Amino acid sequence: MLQEGNDLRLPPRERKHPLLWQCFQWWSEWDEIRTKHILRISSSNKGKSNMDAEEERLRMDKMMLDFHVKSRKKGSFFRSMVDCGEAVGPIWDWMISHHGIGESLAAQILAQFDDISRFDTISKFWRYSGNGIYDYWVDEKGVRQCPKFGWKWVDVKNKKYRIWTIISNQPDDINQVIPEDKQYAIPQSLNLPLLKRVDYLEPKAGWKIMKLADRKIKSYHAPYNTDLQPILWLLTESFVKAQTPGYADIYYLEKERLRNKHPEKIKENGHFNFTDGHINNMAKRYMRKAFLKNMWLAWREFEGLPITEKYI
Repeated sequence: MLQEGNDLRLPPRERKHPLLWQCFQWWSEWDEIRTKHILRISSSNKGKSNMDAEEERLRMDKMMLDFHVKSRKKGSFFRSMVDCGEAVGPIWDWMISHHGIGESLAAQILAQFDDISRFDTISKFWRYSGNGIYDYWVDEKGVRQCPKFGWKWVDVKNKKYRIWTIISNQPDDINQVIPEDKQYAIPQSLNLPLLKRVDYLEPKAGWKIMKLADRKIKSYHAPYNTDLQPILWLLTESFVKAQTPGYADIYYLEKERLRNKHPEKIKENGHFNFTDGHINNMAKRYMRKAFLKNMWLAWREFEGLPITEKYI
């Protein structure tokens, strides 16, 4: 029986560079507020909302949102964020030495990762950034259903709790427990209390395990930093537009390799795979992971931390 008393709300994770994080929060706050108003205006103009588009525009003008967003690069908070980014250490100089990475982008990335000692392997670094591979259950049609292990939320008397869920038919998996590293293993994007319980569920008939790239799944917490993922997407686009030496070559070579391996798009389960868009995104993902690998190695070396064998 579930008991409301068996919950635990964890304190926020202590950050190694709190000033950089505070500056980043201010930096992104204006964008978030402006984006909400823009979406409301767009929804109203399309007739999908009862909100008044003119009223939303007046509120934006009153708050001077457009001005604040455009003037951030020249403001004191931006300089403070850059100063805090430089204080992280030699990894700052390593990042901005890449053509296509400016001071604002470097500061945003470092603010999200914060402490490289949290990631003792490249795989953990990749997964935190939304570029990891994990075991997922897929049905007979090849549709992803749920992760083999993951945080899920449940309702108990109209209250939401987080529980560690294991979906497996293997006896060895029964020994799995709630991850000990609660500070980092428990997603903090949703401030839900932890219910001290582990759910062991049997997979449905026809399901099989496949290693797939991480994605959001309904009712499960995203296993990666959802704020970091779009920032790294901008980094990838910047590398392609700036033709960053080394990484642009990786992108084009991988794109050519994938197209030669899959010369034509293939229709599977009612949709096409290996289209030009798919090939393009796969090549960008490969380039992004190559950069993150090099960043992990350089940062760990700068901090004097042990590194694993270098691999692609």
